[in-house]
Amino acid sequence: MHAVRFHELGGEDRLRYEAVADPLPGPGEAVVRVRACGVNHLDLDLRSGTSRFPVALPHILGMEFSGEVVAVGTGVTTAKVGDRVMASAIPCETCRYCRTGRDNLCPEARHYGVLTPGAYAGYVKGPARSLLPVPSGLGFEGAAAIQIAFGTAWHMLIVKGGLSPFSAGSTRSSAPVAGLARRWKRWRTSPRGVCSLR
Repeated sequence: MHAVRFHELGGEDRLRYEAVADPLPGPGEAVVRVRACGVNHLDLDLRSGTSRFPVALPHILGMEFSGEVVAVGTGVTTAKVGDRVMASAIPCETCRYCRTGRDNLCPEARHYGVLTPGAYAGYVKGPARSLLPVPSGLGFEGAAAIQIAFGTAWHMLIVKGGLSPFSAGSTRSSAPVAGLARRWKRWRTSPRGVCSLR
């Protein structure tokens, strides 16, 4: 396959499009054919060397992606070949946050493209448990673009705000969260978002 990697820290001129080995799934892992990948500001920070996270060089960026499962390792029950999926963080599953259903706060969580190879590539592999199904009404580009922003909105509306599926609610927020609230309505739930740009 081909991937965009960098071998030294710096600007975009450090990115190289080059051939790399195809990933093969190990036990509990899945390989995803990347159909879309977002650019997160952390990607830029990692490449430039201004992030607090160390990277092993050469490195493949890309933490927000979506695609189709093309291979699974032994023991995988959460994904199958052909599934449309998107990435999520890779939580530790042992800390107090993970044990209480708040894995978004996991201090040991890993992200694709940060401490593990990312999706600026034809294929990416990782734990199958870190892949989420892409709803049928959502395209690959949308699934790749909403991952971090949607998690923030979900935490605000559901966890902190106490909304639940089919409940009505009102939010005052910036435009991205307003858009996510509207999209959420189309994805099997029915909140009523009233948003204000203040």
